[in-house]
Amino acid sequence: MEKRGRNACWKCKERRVKCSLEKPVCGNCARNQHQCQYGMKLLWREEAMARGICFGRQGVHGKSSKTSLRSHSPALNSYRGHFYFFNASADGFLNQHRSLEDAVVGQDQSRPQLALCAPSSFTHEDVPEEDYQGQMTLYQTRISDFATASPDGDPLELHLFDFYITTLCPNLSNSRTENPYLEFIAPLSLTSAPLYHSVLSWSAHELSFRNPGERSYRQISAHHKVRALRGLRQEIESSQSSAASTSSNSLASVLATMIVLSCQEIVEACSSTWIAHLKAARMLCSILWPKGHDVPDSFRRFCIMWFVSHEIMSRTAWIQETLFEPSEWFAGDDETEIDVMIGCSRGLIQQLSETSTLITDMRNQPTCPSNSAAFMARRNRIEAALQRLGQRISTTKGSAPPELSDIAESKRLCALIYLYTCIDSATPSSPVIQTLTARVMRILTKLPPRPSLTFPLFVVGEAISQYYKSGGGGQSRVVG
Repeated sequence: MEKRGRNACWKCKERRVKCSLEKPVCGNCARNQHQCQYGMKLLWREEAMARGICFGRQGVHGKSSKTSLRSHSPALNSYRGHFYFFNASADGFLNQHRSLEDAVVGQDQSRPQLALCAPSSFTHEDVPEEDYQGQMTLYQTRISDFATASPDGDPLELHLFDFYITTLCPNLSNSRTENPYLEFIAPLSLTSAPLYHSVLSWSAHELSFRNPGERSYRQISAHHKVRALRGLRQEIESSQSSAASTSSNSLASVLATMIVLSCQEIVEACSSTWIAHLKAARMLCSILWPKGHDVPDSFRRFCIMWFVSHEIMSRTAWIQETLFEPSEWFAGDDETEIDVMIGCSRGLIQQLSETSTLITDMRNQPTCPSNSAAFMARRNRIEAALQRLGQRISTTKGSAPPELSDIAESKRLCALIYLYTCIDSATPSSPVIQTLTARVMRILTKLPPRPSLTFPLFVVGEAISQYYKSGGGGQSRVVG
């Protein structure tokens, strides 16, 4: 059998036969009535993991042993306390002697029945109080009002989705009453297959982190991520081909999928690969809202705030082009009000963006007296703005936690550390850096774990690490 060539069509490469290279259809594909396609065929890293093959030249040659994604599925008794229901009412939770099947009310017989993982004789007397409260959280999200994206009621998929609702979501927001991951992404995921699979992939990855000995979760995460990426590509192509008829819900689900995939990329590898989603989201945001699609304003605020804040924060780790300019997307917003989702004000995000832009300009433009004077003027304006920036909790929203002001203040101090370190070349042993670091540490020691503390921990951790690498000693000098 003749070997395939580098320029062969996809089908001939797959069959490992020599391609005649005729276009648009080669001889082999014409003879066997196959679809003939030329060009580069991209392979996602997660797809290679799911198929059990090497990704490019990574690792050794040949295929690794394939493991069934279902071979290490958790035992059914591990679902103890997880109720999966459809159109359930609160009565189903409160009546201890009523079976779960009787709690299903008003169900459309044409819709598939969800498989119950617990025995029908299982009552609330067997459920610990904390587990019972977790199930009430699931009911309060009103997820049961939507048709599930898992038509066969796969117990493992339902377990992953329940983990997202009851465990992941509560830890993604600083507020107990305002949580876009529950309010928007969870309902949308039950009407969008790509978003649904991205949520399952994220849950499986988190479970693999919590259960390092259970390797099947990593494969399950890769499997659902491949399906999410494929579905996302199809939805984007569909929206481009029929832009006039594309619904706002479809574009909203695409943006939500990009947010979930970006979250997983950030926590999975801490790399910049999620920037690809950010660039695509920038184009979609320009298409979605200027054209007047009927999208809830709260969902728009969530998407814009997520993309803008994550891009600006990421620019403090590596310098890159600005995709979401805060002055453009935050126009007309209150710059002093602390946003519950990100734990700081829009004014602070604006100053961080200007600092990163100044760093880029100083590196790219030649050094001359006129440029140096202009750079120094910009630097002084940023410092003055950060020094006088007053961040306040909204008086019209009663859901903000009391520690939100301390979180915002720690980020403001870290923005000053970022300015002095990157613009003034201040070292971790400099008195100003040690003073600011000590102030941030005093704030962090009295705060509970919050999702918005990643940036202060990164800045302070980097400052302390560089201090000890430079030969500094005495922890009290750094952390006060």
